[in-house]
Amino acid sequence: MRRNRRGGVVDSDEDENEDAQDEDENASAEQSATEIKNSAESLLEEAQNIVAQEVAATQAASTNAGYSEKAEIAETSIDPVAPGSKKKKTKKRRRGSTPDNEDDGLPNPAPKVKISRRNFQGFDDTSDSDSDEEFQGVLFNEENNEDMFREAQAGVGRIPGQFDFCASCHCKFTVTLVSETAPDELQTDLQNPYLLLCPSCSKAKREKGKQQSKGDALATARMQRRRVAAALLDRKEFSVPSLLDTCIALVTKHIDDVETLGDIGAKNSERLARILSRNRYLNSKSMRLFLDPSLKKLELWDCSEIDCESLRLIPAYCPNLEELTLGMCGQLTNDVLRYCATNLTKLKAVYFDGPFLVTSAAWIDFFLAMAGRLERVEIRNTHRFDSEALAVLIEACPQLTHLSLHRMSGLTDPAAYLMVPMLSNLIHLDLSHPPQELVMGGEISLITDETMTVILNSIGAQLETLVLDGCSELTDQFITNALMPCCCGSRLSKLSLSELDQITDTAIANMFRTWNKRHDPQYTRLSSVTLDRCFSLGDAALNAMLAYVRPTLVTLSIATLPDVTSAPFQRHFVDAPNLAQFPYLSGVNISFVRALTNSLVEGLAARAPNLEFVEAFGVPKVNRACKVRAGVKIIGRQDEL
Repeated sequence: MRRNRRGGVVDSDEDENEDAQDEDENASAEQSATEIKNSAESLLEEAQNIVAQEVAATQAASTNAGYSEKAEIAETSIDPVAPGSKKKKTKKRRRGSTPDNEDDGLPNPAPKVKISRRNFQGFDDTSDSDSDEEFQGVLFNEENNEDMFREAQAGVGRIPGQFDFCASCHCKFTVTLVSETAPDELQTDLQNPYLLLCPSCSKAKREKGKQQSKGDALATARMQRRRVAAALLDRKEFSVPSLLDTCIALVTKHIDDVETLGDIGAKNSERLARILSRNRYLNSKSMRLFLDPSLKKLELWDCSEIDCESLRLIPAYCPNLEELTLGMCGQLTNDVLRYCATNLTKLKAVYFDGPFLVTSAAWIDFFLAMAGRLERVEIRNTHRFDSEALAVLIEACPQLTHLSLHRMSGLTDPAAYLMVPMLSNLIHLDLSHPPQELVMGGEISLITDETMTVILNSIGAQLETLVLDGCSELTDQFITNALMPCCCGSRLSKLSLSELDQITDTAIANMFRTWNKRHDPQYTRLSSVTLDRCFSLGDAALNAMLAYVRPTLVTLSIATLPDVTSAPFQRHFVDAPNLAQFPYLSGVNISFVRALTNSLVEGLAARAPNLEFVEAFGVPKVNRACKVRAGVKIIGRQDEL
């Protein structure tokens, strides 16, 4: 070591030699690195060419054999580049996507993948290994092949930050917190029940869900309107059902699984039987739930699914019955009817609808066995109940108070009807829709003016209900000679004369005026009037009728009266000074009376404080603009159908 003139320290010759040696070693190392780099680039270029050739061959083979869904590597479009030159960038394409200008209708070609050894984790780019198999093994691993990925990740869910393959478009994406679960139709892999959707497919799923929710809302609103309309037709108001209604509906739905109803009360049991009948759930099994030895009244309104053996259980299990109602009892046989007569010793009232299997002889045996006991008989819709059976009924049961024979096509002898006056206690008479048969080579009307004159002259003053619907042979002579003088308006409570198309406006008007003069209308009991399809009636009849029944009228039906104008309705519904003109009126049927308008219906609602419903089918001038108070239901408006 030596010092300079200023006293500093300078390096010795040995130090200078060491520095020169270090410089030579650094230059040699840089030269070696350059050579290694050039060699690596040459090897990389050679590997790229080999891979390109292999991929091209694979693409050609797959094109000839058809596109395979398992192919995950496509043709590589990498041009050879010289060492040190810049590589041409290629645009990556997702699996299954095609350029916009290549929509030729053919299956999507395999996606192009930019291949680089640096893209694969664990591959040493500086390695001088010449093994193409190792490079291809890295290329076809589970990170790039969906089938291999699914097999390796079977039953394992993905968390945010990990990659996955879309279950819809099969593209590779990164899982996020908002990644949607694939729909059920795409969850086909039982080993991988956690399939997800990429962001674009997730967005499409959310949009589809919004549209579906909107459609569900429309369907719910449509169902709500149907429920309201159904309740309106039943003359009810759709509302939240009570707990009792919910329980009855639940029992009705699962009636086949119910073993016993328990002590639910006679009223609820009767109501449940009606609901089952209306919904056609009443059958041979469910009807046994209503059989109780303590029953005095049984109503089964739909017996179409109840066989004769089950009907035989009624008199066996319910010997104390006093009232029996069997609607639509087409499977009722002669033996069952005779068994009822034998076992039901307390029976007083019967209702049979549609017992077409019961013969006339069985009816006669039944009435003879029930002699002196029956008080109410209503038989409907059968052709084997003939005039002889009616004669035996009248002779065996002269104490009858209610007799209803509706659509009895077997009653072809007018003499049988002339025996009705023998029923001195009769207060309810229904002879509606009699048959029009060819008897002895000529057409003979069974219910005529003369027949009804004989009947009403004898028992007309005591009648409370008179129903002659469909007796189309009756004329003004019946009104003038029988109904007006014989039936007292102060006692008669229900009068139904539907489809009597030969009675005129003048006759009906005179009848109601006469009754009005004969006694004070305040003491009348006529609460129900039906004059449907009496086509000859006009304003005079309607004026006289409304003036007479105004204080006591409860239900009124005047459907299909084409000659009626708005004058009588204007007079009684709008111009009347007293606002409470119809204090008890609850229901009106004015269907196809086209003279009615919104203002007339509004006036009726204002003058009938107890009005509940108005049937207005076929009345174009009564629409949604009709404003009535809450609680009044207008049924059948055309703009609501």
